[in-house]
Parts: sequence; C-alpha cells; structure tokens
Amino acid sequence: MFEFCKISVLARDRHKPPFFVGSRLRGGLGYALKSIVCIKESRKCKNCEFATSCVFFRFYECKNVYHKFRFDFELGMSRYDFSFYLFGREVENAPIIIASLHKMLCEIGLESSGKKILFSDIFIFVNDNFCFGSRDKKGLRMPLDFAQKFIANDESKDFTSRARVLFITPLRIKKHNLFVRDSSLELGDILRSIYARKLILNDMEREKMPDFAGKITRQNLTYIDTFRKSNSQQTSMNLGGLVGEILLEGLDRQSYEMLKLGEIIAVGKQCSFGLGKIEVLQDLG
Repeated sequence: MFEFCKISVLARDRHKPPFFVGSRLRGGLGYALKSIVCIKESRKCKNCEFATSCVFFRFYECKNVYHKFRFDFELGMSRYDFSFYLFGREVENAPIIIASLHKMLCEIGLESSGKKILFSDIFIFVNDNFCFGSRDKKGLRMPLDFAQKFIANDESKDFTSRARVLFITPLRIKKHNLFVRDSSLELGDILRSIYARKLILNDMEREKMPDFAGKITRQNLTYIDTFRKSNSQQTSMNLGGLVGEILLEGLDRQSYEMLKLGEIIAVGKQCSFGLGKIEVLQDLG
C-alpha cells in the first residue's frame, strides 16, 4: 500500500505561465511555506534547533535526497493549472501546503518579468474534491482524511498487456551513470526508477526489483533542454530530458501497476520540480 495526497490548483486569471513552470512554482511555494512555518527571527535554517521537525527544511534544505513531494503540470500551459503531491508521512502536512499555496498565489504573488503577479480567481481541490474557491463565501472545506491509498495487486483495477506511456514532462533517467538521451531507454530502466522511488518514499529498505514482464516495441522520443536558475545559489541547472511516447507489449499485472504508480510518484530525477510526469494509456492497436 502507498499513501499520497493530491492538491490541485486551477487559476482562471489571465496569467500565462512560462513554458516550464516548475522552477517558478517550487520557488514561490518555498517562500510562502517558510513565511508560515518559520518561527526564527533570523529566518536562517543553518544550525536551527527546529530543523529536524520543520517541513520547510525537509522540502528545501535537505540536499541529494528523494523529496516526499512533487509538482505536477504540463509544458506550455495557457494558464496556471497544476497539482502538488505529498507522499507517505508528509501527507499530514497537507493543510500547511494548502495554506502556503493560497498565500503564494493570492498574497505574495509569483515572480514574472521582474514583477509580482497575484491571482484573484483560484480553485483548490484535495484528491479531486472541492476545497476552496476565491468567490465561495463558505471558505475552506477541508476533508476529514487527506490520504489516498494506492494498493498493489488490486484485482479490481483495470489491466492491459499493451499500453502507451506518454512522457509529458522531461524524463531524466540514468543508465550506466549517464542520462539517457536517445532510443537506448528500456522498460526496465523505467520500472526500476519507479520501484526505487516507491521504496524510499515509503521509508523502506532498498531491495532488488522483482522480475517484470514486457518490452518497448515502438518509441517516439525527443530530448529537450530545459533550464532553471537558482536565485539562492545564482547557478543554472539543466533539467533537460526525454518527452514523447513509447508503446509497450507483453506486460503482466505487476509491471502495469508499477507504471500506474509512476503516474502518481513520477519517474527519474528532479521529480519535485515537476519532471518525470507520465501517463499510462491502454493501447487498443
């Protein structure tokens, strides 16, 4: 079983996001989140005695770890329409994230061409259930339970041995210690990434992935370059990766369900920025 929470935001304001909105959203949320949770007058994380219990510190100051959250969106959107996933024990912080997202959009604003843009017409959903609307006089409608459960080997779920997988945001995945940039991508590379992420996000020990079935029979992939600038470190980070689609055949239920879990937790590197978003579709031939 795998627990997660999906918080979705739709803004009807006429603000067009950049082609890759992940860096802007991640930075904006971090600023708003820190403004809510930080109780230190100095606002500095270094040597803070509260670091181990601070959600901001875990999300933004812990380096070279699998973060238990990720942004979810599409490239080249015409308006701000995105989701934010929390995994495992971080699900309990959903109310803080909802408050931070609201503050980010409606009070602090997002940086755009040197100015701050604010939003006045937003909707927030929790696990696809209505939570908040700017023009709704009833205010926030928090659910009793924020956790959704993904259950493996669920016989009630749909299953197909033939599927298409869409790579909607760049897939950054390593093979032989190098990022894959071409058709050398294999199904095993994808499944191993999902399986490793599942174990770590669930606080489980690393272990070898069970045998899987299936193979890529056709692919249409393109490598695109995407960059983000870190304002805190004044550096540029390459977030390029593969986009496009692949066709899979010969899947068994275990392999198919692993791919479906990948729709939730994403695949590859830098998932917290919104990379590695996939969609699994039945292929009817």
